[in-house]
Amino acid sequence: GLEVGGKESFLSNLVRGMNPDRFTSALWCLRKQGLFYECLLRDGHAVRFIGKRPGLDLAALLRLRHAIASFDPDVVHVHEFTSSFAAWAAQIYGKSRFRVVATLHGGHTRLPAAKRVLYKIILRRSAAVVAVSQKQADAMRAELGASVPLFHIPYGINLSRFSSPDEPGRKRTELNLPAGVPIIAMVARLERPKDQDLLIRAAPAVRRDFGDCRFLIVGEGARRDHLTRLVRELGLDYCFHFLSNRTDIPEIVA
Repeated sequence: GLEVGGKESFLSNLVRGMNPDRFTSALWCLRKQGLFYECLLRDGHAVRFIGKRPGLDLAALLRLRHAIASFDPDVVHVHEFTSSFAAWAAQIYGKSRFRVVATLHGGHTRLPAAKRVLYKIILRRSAAVVAVSQKQADAMRAELGASVPLFHIPYGINLSRFSSPDEPGRKRTELNLPAGVPIIAMVARLERPKDQDLLIRAAPAVRRDFGDCRFLIVGEGARRDHLTRLVRELGLDYCFHFLSNRTDIPEIVA
């Protein structure tokens, strides 16, 4: 998908950062369109929605195979299990002879046992595997051995977005935050692996040691109701602010 999330931001930055004199790119979005899809399409990038349904969708596989054959790429860059499986199947049943580079973002650690075995088979057929953290690289290297080149490449961040932020006081006013009060912000999807619960449960101890402070939870996800309820149960409504998805993260960080 190309909704709001870390993998999606990574992919958007990767496509935008490629040298157009050396590379021609196309994106095939399997399941969800979302904000990054709309922004890339608006800015003239070649993006196509495949419309895959949950589970094994042979019609979507045929659409993907046709898209790959029409574009005739040298490299197909896949992210996590679903896109890896789809590209592997298209490679087997299609006529294109592309190489696959697979990037691991951590989702493979939560796969059911059968899918995890299949995923390792697919990864061994890749030209290379990239992990976004050294810990992931070490763990997967122990599982795959020397069967495929495996690299750790950290996320790239466009630091120029953070170089000249707006006046922080203006953002405080906009968010109804008092001047001079320390602010703790967490930017992440509201999903279990991100563990906003830990920040919320730590808040009373933080306030005991440092006095009045405010907490910003930036993002959206399936656990929003759970998290707002936890804040309410702990009596922290007045110091926690849920800001949903934002495009002004540099200003919030400042």
